[in-house]
Amino acid sequence: MPEKPKESFEEIARPWDADQGRVNTALTVAKSIREQVALHEHMRVLEFGCGTGLVAMALRDRVGEIVAVDSSPEMLNQLMEKIAKQQVNDIHPILLDWEEQALPAGPFDLIYTSMTLHHIESHLHLLGIFYDRLASGGSLCIADLFTEQGDFHSDPELIPHFGFDPKLLQEELNKMGFRNLNYRHIHTIRKERENGQVKEFPMFLLCGQKE
Repeated sequence: MPEKPKESFEEIARPWDADQGRVNTALTVAKSIREQVALHEHMRVLEFGCGTGLVAMALRDRVGEIVAVDSSPEMLNQLMEKIAKQQVNDIHPILLDWEEQALPAGPFDLIYTSMTLHHIESHLHLLGIFYDRLASGGSLCIADLFTEQGDFHSDPELIPHFGFDPKLLQEELNKMGFRNLNYRHIHTIRKERENGQVKEFPMFLLCGQKE
């Protein structure tokens, strides 16, 4: 697997939330999850690749607790600062490299991941672990890019997937045992290139349930 660009994540973690585009993306993902999943105050939730916790902070008032996992210490430091400042007691950050350590034990009522799966080379293996960690009837939500040409990241050589075809991803999830699968376009990220051209990168939300 290509080495994960952890150093670059450490460098951009502190100013991450200052980018209003990133904030808007996270809020849109949270809103879309709320529209797709019947959240309730007793839900135990796992977020994989939580970053600075933008999505988790937007969902916490609708669920019981969120276990927030990320492999970047600095990203988690930003989340822990928010937790301390706002006296949050229902988000539990965990520093974890899933290839070296087991994910937190289930069962979870909801597992979601936002703009993270395209960084995971063996993504189908990870999705299988998600299935195992879900409670019967639990939901999985994946927010990520539609297939693109490798222009989204400045270091494409480190990125194993240039987005996904959600139809193919849906087929793989169906083989694993997920049901009630559906996806939709939820957002478009706009990035200005070095030549001044603005390029659009559409995002989807794919959701399903464990039998």
